[in-house]
Amino acid sequence: DVGEGATDSEALFLVALGEGLDTDPKRAMERATAKLEALARARGSTPHVRLTCAFSDGQRLYAIRYATDDLAPTLYHRWSETRQGRAVVSEPLEIGESGWEELPQGSFCIFEGETMQVEPFRPELVAAKAA
Repeated sequence: DVGEGATDSEALFLVALGEGLDTDPKRAMERATAKLEALARARGSTPHVRLTCAFSDGQRLYAIRYATDDLAPTLYHRWSETRQGRAVVSEPLEIGESGWEELPQGSFCIFEGETMQVEPFRPELVAAKAA
């Protein structure tokens, strides 16, 4: 259901904003994801979280691929010389077009221009510290 997906996304980003998304995007998203995962676990439903997202602060592009099981949705990126920009998508846009790279499960990526930094995305560590 499209409405549920939009509502889930809105809830995640609203919680992340309250957790400091504008000053520390990775930690804010880890804390927000940990909170929503705890709610899902309390309700007993699985999978608890399957997350891919991309967002920007106007200079950097951030992307997350994470799941509490082994079925994280796919997330790809590619730098385009001709467009002088980066695309982050759930699936490559054009079949047969080279250069698309899949982001690893459990990753927080920071793209700035042509550069890319990949860090582990670990909401479970945040939850363990809070307990």
